[in-house]
Amino acid sequence: MDKIKDGIIKNIEDALYLDKFKDVDRRTLSKMDDKELAVWQSGYPVGTPQHIIAEHEWQRRLIASQIKGAYKSAAMGIIGTIAGSIVGAIITLAATAK
Repeated sequence: MDKIKDGIIKNIEDALYLDKFKDVDRRTLSKMDDKELAVWQSGYPVGTPQHIIAEHEWQRRLIASQIKGAYKSAAMGIIGTIAGSIVGAIITLAATAK
């Protein structure tokens, strides 16, 4: 009897989570800061649609952060290459001018 009761309660909870999921907007989640998103996500059990979409938002934020780092690294590499070429040209000109 308890298994049946637990199953009914779980089905009702799942229906409530699915009903609340209709109100979830990814733009709203993306506007939340990290603390707000963490608090929002903690209100839902693992495996619910809300928890999954919050996980996707965390992954999106991580990827965006990694892309920014990659751009900075690429820019530093380009600047280093240009600076090295200029220094090499100056040294070559100085050596041939003597």
